[in-house]
Amino acid sequence: MLMGKFRHKMKDKVSLLVTLLCLCSVGSLSAIDKEITTLKVNLKDGTSIIYDLSKKPKITFTETDLIINYNGTEINYPLENMSL
Repeated sequence: MLMGKFRHKMKDKVSLLVTLLCLCSVGSLSAIDKEITTLKVNLKDGTSIIYDLSKKPKITFTETDLIINYNGTEINYPLENMSL
């Protein structure tokens, strides 16, 4: 009789452990982020601006500027203000 109770408690603990492991693996799968390709513009004053390239910004250069058309807005960055 004592072995029967022990086996029942062990079975409950094993079932609980398996359930917790399954929940943890499902949680970790949902936490995986989708990779995003970005453009990072670094300025000499130390600021950085990041653009999501999946939004397909139009990126052009003139002799003096980097021009980014992003979400309907045109942004000009003088090349002399950019940092590597």
